[in-house]
Amino acid sequence: MIEDNELIFNLLEKKILRHNQSDNMQVHLESSLKRGHENYLKNNYNALLLDLNLPDSSGFNTLKQALKLFDIPILVLSSIDKDNDVALDCVRIGAQDFIRKKVLSPEDIYQRILYAIIRHEKTQK
Repeated sequence: MIEDNELIFNLLEKKILRHNQSDNMQVHLESSLKRGHENYLKNNYNALLLDLNLPDSSGFNTLKQALKLFDIPILVLSSIDKDNDVALDCVRIGAQDFIRKKVLSPEDIYQRILYAIIRHEKTQK
């Protein structure tokens, strides 16, 4: 996960891991796109949860850069509650999904990540 707010990371991590009954999912935090990419090159990640507003990038530019840097499904995290245009634009640009930070249940977050990984794997074959 690339998220510059550690409190939000901790809350989302707890939600994801609470539903991770088979222990097949781990969550790692980086606070910038650059550090996230450096860590990605050293590890074998299956998906990326990406905040659009980071110290080294902001808005749709963050997503566009991430799509060039990461060959894994990207799920955008946002605190924007009511702007469906942002969500649609993210998917049109190439995000697998758009997740509103405040709304989701642990089960929903977990399932969205798994579905994004499966969809990505199917397009790679």
